[in-house]
Amino acid sequence: MNTRRHAPVGLALVAALFLAACGPSASDRTNMAEKMDLETQRAKIWTSNVPNCAKLGAESSAFNKANHDKIERLDAWWGKVGKGAKKKLIEENRAAWDGQSNALVQTMMTCPNEIKASMSGR
Repeated sequence: MNTRRHAPVGLALVAALFLAACGPSASDRTNMAEKMDLETQRAKIWTSNVPNCAKLGAESSAFNKANHDKIERLDAWWGKVGKGAKKKLIEENRAAWDGQSNALVQTMMTCPNEIKASMSGR
């Protein structure tokens, strides 16, 4: 058997398996959809209450307390997702990801103390 002739095929299979292993799983995609839904809800609270910082802080804190277990579970999952899978998940959810990031920046500039307090669970 000529192993040189089969080497490119073997390398291609190894590369395909490696790339598939680095990508997000179906479970990762399900968790990401849940994370994006939760973060979008939170972003709506932030953007709908600017510049009323007191209301923003109260509603954001209430949301965080009501969703505490889900937030902790998703944060723990996100912390374990590999860099390559994270990058793919973010790209697959780019519009929601950017919308939430923009809401956070806007809110941090307007109501920094309230956001920090609500995010720390107070």
